[in-house]
Amino acid sequence: DDLDHPRMPKYKCYLFPNLFRVTPATVAMLRRTVLRDGNLAIFGPGTGVTNGKHLNAKGASAILGLEMELLPRPTARRVMLQDHGHPISKRLPTMTFGDQHAFGPTLVPKTFPLPKDSGATLLGETFYHYFLDRAGLLVREVGRGARTATGEARGPDDYAVVFAPAVPLPPELLRECARHAGAHVWSEENAVVYASETFVSLHTVRSGPQRISLPWPARVRPLADPTAPASEPTQIIDLDVKAPATVSYWLERIDHEPKP
Repeated sequence: DDLDHPRMPKYKCYLFPNLFRVTPATVAMLRRTVLRDGNLAIFGPGTGVTNGKHLNAKGASAILGLEMELLPRPTARRVMLQDHGHPISKRLPTMTFGDQHAFGPTLVPKTFPLPKDSGATLLGETFYHYFLDRAGLLVREVGRGARTATGEARGPDDYAVVFAPAVPLPPELLRECARHAGAHVWSEENAVVYASETFVSLHTVRSGPQRISLPWPARVRPLADPTAPASEPTQIIDLDVKAPATVSYWLERIDHEPKP
C-alpha cells in the first residue's frame, strides 16, 4: 500500500516475492505506480493466489497478462537458467536454483507451451513434479516493454513483468532484471552495496579484487580518512580487499553539464 504514498520514491525495478492477496484495487494501484514507464516488476510463486476470500489465479492472470492456473498440489520447484533470446538471459550463467521443500498451491501458466502471441519469453526451464509440464521462469514485455539500458523513453502502457516460480532468486538474475529495466548496476559481484549521490559503501565476504561502477563521474574520497585528498574524476573504484571487509567513500558528483 506504500506504493500509493505521494512520497514513495520512484524505482525502475520492483520485487514482489509475497504478493499473495490481489484484488482489482491492487491491480489498479500497480498500474498507476509500477506497471508503467518502462519499469520491470518481478513476481514470486504465490502471486495473487487469493483475493482475500477465495483461492484462485485471477489476480496473477491480471498482473502477468497470462492465463494462469492454481493447482491444489504442493510441489518443490527447480529452475535451470537458459538463454531463449531475451536480453535478460544473455549474460546469465548456467545454474539451477529453487526450493528445498514442497509447498502449494502451485501457480503455473495454464497453456503449455506459451502462446506465441503472449509476448512472453522463457528465461529458463522449470521442473515441478512428474507429469506437470508447464512454463515457469518467464518475462513478458507489454507495449514497448522495459526501458532497457539505453534509457529510451517509455510511457504509461510500457513495462515488463517477470514470473518467478521458485525462490530465492539468485543475485545474477536480479542484476539482469534490474539492468533490463535501465537501473545502474553498481557491482557485478554478489556484494552488498549501499549508494546515493554522495556516498557508496561495499561489504563483501570474498577476498580479492572488487570493482564499484559509478553511474556518473565523481571525485572519490575514503570515508575512513577524512584528510585524504579526493581523486580525479572517475566512474570506477577498483579495490583489493581481505574479507570480511567494508569500504566506504564520499562522492562528489561531476555534472556532465554546468548548472545554471
